[in-house]
Amino acid sequence: MNEQVKSSIRKTVLQMLEDSTAKANIKKMVDKHVNKVHFIPIRYRIIGGVLQGLNIKFGNFIEKLIMNLVEIDPDINVIPASGKKSNCFLLPKQMLLLIHI
Repeated sequence: MNEQVKSSIRKTVLQMLEDSTAKANIKKMVDKHVNKVHFIPIRYRIIGGVLQGLNIKFGNFIEKLIMNLVEIDPDINVIPASGKKSNCFLLPKQMLLLIHI
């Protein structure tokens, strides 16, 4: 992997972390949870919210990264059926009957 790609990945991940832990983001979560009666303390709910947000952002980031790498790298071959539903893994009815017996 060339240095430009590594630098871009590092920069993007650091930006996601900074955005998720920004004071404005934390304040928004505090405002959301402060008036709720809950058995889990507010600080743990906020940490959970930050982690959940990072999880979603990281998943989206991975999808975009893979798309960009496929476009950049001429050595990557995309399988024509990739990303589409496939019925080749469905079991025939006879097999399903045997499983239920």
